Amino acid sequence: MKIGVNCLGADPSYKGGTNSFILGLLDGFSRVGGLHEFKIFVTRSNRAMFERYEAAPNFDVVEIDEADHRWLRAIHMRLPLSIKRLLLRHARDVLDSRHAGALAHHADVLYVPYVPPPRLFPFPDAPTVYSIHDIQQVHYPEFFTEEELVQREAAFAKCVEHATVVQASSHYMAHDFQAHFPKLDQSNVEVIPEGVDIEFFSQRRDDDVVARYELPDSFLFTPAQLWHHKNHLTILKALSRLKERGFVIPLVLTGAKYSSSEEVLDFIAANGLDAQVFYLGVVPFEDIVALHQRARYLVTASLYESSSIPILEAAAAGTPIIASRILPHEEMAEHLQMRLFAPTDDAELAGVLSDAWADEETSTAQVAANRVGIQRYSWDNAAWMYLELFERLQARELAPASGLA
Repeated sequence: MKIGVNCLGADPSYKGGTNSFILGLLDGFSRVGGLHEFKIFVTRSNRAMFERYEAAPNFDVVEIDEADHRWLRAIHMRLPLSIKRLLLRHARDVLDSRHAGALAHHADVLYVPYVPPPRLFPFPDAPTVYSIHDIQQVHYPEFFTEEELVQREAAFAKCVEHATVVQASSHYMAHDFQAHFPKLDQSNVEVIPEGVDIEFFSQRRDDDVVARYELPDSFLFTPAQLWHHKNHLTILKALSRLKERGFVIPLVLTGAKYSSSEEVLDFIAANGLDAQVFYLGVVPFEDIVALHQRARYLVTASLYESSSIPILEAAAAGTPIIASRILPHEEMAEHLQMRLFAPTDDAELAGVLSDAWADEETSTAQVAANRVGIQRYSWDNAAWMYLELFERLQARELAPASGLA
């Protein structure tokens, strides 16, 4: 079977979960998909991200020329929102018809690992699976600008309209999609979990990341871009509560500065947390692995997620987990042990942190259990599930979504 993977929307400058997802799944395909041919569709601007797959005998990186769209993008940026909405919903079919034919020619089944798409985005006449990672704009519209809401609304609606199947990373997201999009039901939403490179994260690092970044020996670790929904403030408020009691817990933050960065950094300065909060910004991926391994706990306070790659990374690295009590995290907690807290309750989190810091026995037991539980979340396992779905689509015998066993 020829499987096309539409990576036209991958942004090489973005250091976050979506790129980890795309590359992790492609790595899984490269290990378990030897009976199939893979065509990775890229643009000139992001081709370097995928160079390593060009050496694989059953992979081909196909560059799609986007030069004829540059003038359209320049005009698009200057248009009023009402006109942009019409263009996003309707004009793309005409503008990208040539590219749609090229993609369909190369593949029996097409897979799109990330929505919303860029302005160059063909909708080919072939069975297509879309991964929708979240519909955060439905639940937290205040976290987006008006233009972002217009773009996301149009992009998601068009992709759902075109999709043969939509992939969800959790049962929670599958139900959320079905509640929001009338077209979607159990017959065309497939639950396939996100994955992690277990071997890479579990292999101990010789490099002393603590010394290089001048960090304390024991610390909490939060690897998350500074977005509002990542909810760093609850963690910082909990640390401030503990500091007032004379209990100082260091925190290491990594991730780029986005919409909540000013609020986060201002809170750190205003509450005298500068000496215990270490914001490292964007760091190399190898350092993320080392920080996971050296951290005393991973802590994530997200308000909204489809799943959580940092939780999977921590479990693979042997780091105990403290996470917000949201439905996707609770779903993961059926297989991975973690301490949970209400995402906006900094008092509860302060109590959880205080208890966890003194309870090494429970943490050690959780780490041991998670070394077993994390096996279901390997990228190879995820890749097998996608391949089984693609084979059903190629045979035009799509069965109801099986979800996780």
